[in-house]
Amino acid sequence: MPGQYSTVVRFSGFELSPAYRRLSNAAGEIALRAKSFDVLLYLVGAAGRVVSKTELLDAVWPDVTVSDESLERCVSDIRAALSDVDRSILKTVARRGYIFAAPVEHIEASTSDSQAIKWKIPAFIAICALAIVLSFLGLNRTHEMTRLVAVLPIVNASGHIEQDYFVDGLTEDLTLALAQFKSINVVATSSASKFKNSALSPKEIGEKLGAAFLLNGNLRQSPDKIVLSLQLVNSASGAQLWSGQYDGAPEGFVGAKSDLIGTIASALDAHITKAELDRIALKSPSSLDAYDLVLQGNALIRNTHVEKRGQSISDARARYEAAVAIAPRSADAAEGLANSYLMAWLEPSPGHPTNDEFQAPNSLKWAGDYARHAVELDETSASARATLGWVLYWQSGPAEALPSFDRAIELNPGLADWRYGLLLSHGGRAKDAEIYMKRIMQIDPLYPPRYKYLLGKAYFFQGKYDSALPLIRQAAVEMPSHRPS
Repeated sequence: MPGQYSTVVRFSGFELSPAYRRLSNAAGEIALRAKSFDVLLYLVGAAGRVVSKTELLDAVWPDVTVSDESLERCVSDIRAALSDVDRSILKTVARRGYIFAAPVEHIEASTSDSQAIKWKIPAFIAICALAIVLSFLGLNRTHEMTRLVAVLPIVNASGHIEQDYFVDGLTEDLTLALAQFKSINVVATSSASKFKNSALSPKEIGEKLGAAFLLNGNLRQSPDKIVLSLQLVNSASGAQLWSGQYDGAPEGFVGAKSDLIGTIASALDAHITKAELDRIALKSPSSLDAYDLVLQGNALIRNTHVEKRGQSISDARARYEAAVAIAPRSADAAEGLANSYLMAWLEPSPGHPTNDEFQAPNSLKWAGDYARHAVELDETSASARATLGWVLYWQSGPAEALPSFDRAIELNPGLADWRYGLLLSHGGRAKDAEIYMKRIMQIDPLYPPRYKYLLGKAYFFQGKYDSALPLIRQAAVEMPSHRPS
């Protein structure tokens, strides 16, 4: 983007960008695993000084106990990436640690101008400043957008269109699950879904989404068997980095799905913690039938067209209630019920019995009760927390709602939810709203016009009218029936 600047470090023909977590040379970008990149970044920041193994382990794995082998693997990765065969760049100092021996130059470069300017601030200050900015709103991880992973729509290989809801729901499920790993950045479903049945190459899709990795796959489903095949590829080269498959009875699918998610996460970052993997496993639904019913309900809720609004809400609610009957402790089903009552309360459904729930106090109460129950059933569900926050907003206002949304973002920093941006502005935290909306515009690169409106609103509440007006005006043009803009 014109006028955007980022800190860059150069050494031995390589260029390291802490802001975008990119290592490159004259031949292009060099792939490096997340933890290996963190080790390299730390060593470059301490160039010329011997760094002990203990110091590196404490810095890169502050909350995790790992063996020396993990560090040695990272060092090996770095040397391979730098073609440091003779170990002249990254040296091992016997019984003491490692030293980054190459001369290092710190510059501040414009992404729209190749001319470099000498940077006089030490590297560690820039890295710390970046960390402070990115830790706002509980987003305590580095969001380098050039290394995003996009979960592309799973292909319905069964050929039965009535099963589309299942593959679409499974795609969203995989996206949300991977986004819960704090070291993995995931493209929002709303952007990735635009490439359903796309004829574009992996490279073209990756460029449009800013994603370095693509997860794609297909699912074939029959009454007695499910076959799910998944592949993780490098978008630039098309090279397959990982593949996995479930081929078995339907009753084993939900457990296998959690195992596949953990394996994919570990393929993207070899140092995913056991606690993170356990959390995914615990969230696995207990019943495929209940899971299937929830996905059916979600598909109906997402497609509530005006003329069929009441019927869609009613049908979705019936699916969620059936799921609860099978799996009483399903947080997803309880959350679905909360959404069904809130949607009936928010807007009228002329000509349908659910129209009686429009603005009815009992509807809003039921929405709140089910949302609280969903959180009680799964305290780690970011989605349930966000749903509760949205209900609380309509019940009591932004002050009551924001703590629930704050917790949702802590649980899933990759959650792209425009409602949070709205509440931040209305709740007196317009600067936070600006930061959040800019961030989700990055992980949801093909974002809807509503995002422009909400970023404009954040500027407006800060008194930045020159920045607010063009965004809100553009949103109004693109959404002519959107009354707020």
